[in-house]
Amino acid sequence: MKTKISYLEYCKSLFDGKFETSPFQEKVAESFESVIKGDCKRVVVQCPPKSGKTTLSKLLLSYLKGSDSLSNHFLISYSQQVASNSSKEVEAYTRTP
Repeated sequence: MKTKISYLEYCKSLFDGKFETSPFQEKVAESFESVIKGDCKRVVVQCPPKSGKTTLSKLLLSYLKGSDSLSNHFLISYSQQVASNSSKEVEAYTRTP
């Protein structure tokens, strides 16, 4: 199944339109769109904690999984526990209608 909405629209749809973004998060989402379209191979996001980068990354993985269920993606974190918890959240987002 190919996702027909933009990445940011997808994020907002998961939260019933209550997903508010800052200008910084919109810039990150724009960079993620470049990766999704294939215009860019990778993006490094460096910012302070609680900026939204982890949430946007988890939503990106679920968006990609919904766009192409045969593609492979991975999540890296500073600890196995955080990576495992994040993976569970990605799966939950993926199952959201």
